[in-house]
Amino acid sequence: LSESKSIFSYDISPCDSTQTSSITDQLRAVKDREVCMVDYRNCSVLQCMTCNTVLGDSLGICGEVQSLQSIICLSKWDVRVNKKLEMSLKGHLAFSTYQVLNCAGCHGAVGLVLHSTPEHLSALRNLFCLQKDLINWWV
Repeated sequence: LSESKSIFSYDISPCDSTQTSSITDQLRAVKDREVCMVDYRNCSVLQCMTCNTVLGDSLGICGEVQSLQSIICLSKWDVRVNKKLEMSLKGHLAFSTYQVLNCAGCHGAVGLVLHSTPEHLSALRNLFCLQKDLINWWV
């Protein structure tokens, strides 16, 4: 887990309210079923960068958070949620509590689930955030 702490301890400027609003709008659209047409020819597969375990596909993705360099997913795929609750005291995730998402294959960190956050990250609570630099994306 010391590896996962270093992954998520970088300093990034906070999200602005526009980005949080955009995330909320995307989630609302999915919840309200406004997004109902799917072009299966353009679907992508997400894999663990370390062991190539398929973590899921683009159908479960509802957006991204550029400031966290993460892809937002509504549900977990082939990942395991670490039982240990962690807290970040610095960087963009300062004063947030989260659980690390581990690949089901190699058990390496691939993202996190935020639980308790500052207001600017509130739209991301209880969603699965896959770290872009820890996954491969194949069309």
